[in-house]
Amino acid sequence: MTVSFFPSFPGDELDWVTLDVTPPPLISRWDCPPGDVRPEPVALSVELGRSASTVVLIEGARVYPDGVVLRLTVRVREQPAELRRRVFQQLSVSHGRGMLHLALPPGGLRWGVEFADGQRVTSLDDYSPHTDRPPEVMPADWVPDRPVMRGLGRVDTFGAAWARDIWLWPLPPPGPLRLVCAWPDRGVPETATSIDAGPLRDAAARARPEWPVDPEDR
Repeated sequence: MTVSFFPSFPGDELDWVTLDVTPPPLISRWDCPPGDVRPEPVALSVELGRSASTVVLIEGARVYPDGVVLRLTVRVREQPAELRRRVFQQLSVSHGRGMLHLALPPGGLRWGVEFADGQRVTSLDDYSPHTDRPPEVMPADWVPDRPVMRGLGRVDTFGAAWARDIWLWPLPPPGPLRLVCAWPDRGVPETATSIDAGPLRDAAARARPEWPVDPEDR
């Protein structure tokens, strides 16, 4: 008998498979990254905008077959820490899509992307795919006619840095991917930076399902 490295746990004797009878929710592929796919990381470091006190960056990407998670990062020079806290507090409710942009002050951070085919999505767009879906169509069967950008999970702050993952759907088409940023209150002028979408698309081809396909699920 093999002795486990770990001490016994009070719940070890429970049959969790039997207890978990709730069917998984139907998630639209444009709404968020798929939980059953292992993304391919891309070492991406792009400066979106800068001033004497602030820099806005994309630091890293995790690429899925249908979209990409971008790591949006802001670094500031504020001292003392209370001033940084106020900047990050505003960012945490006004940097992204959906309800997160409602508290955006007139001079707050705004950013967005433009695909090679001319399609755009920004943090100021007054559009929600959830309200645009016809009521007679199931969420998993409907696809928006424009790109989607939304925040994921919790905001991370450490020292003088603030960061959050942003889901961008669909996967950018071949060609240049234009990223535009402005933050008037922080002295960041409107700045456009183009990167090649090729490495993202190459990475998407390497993303793999996390679990083998069960014939009974087909």
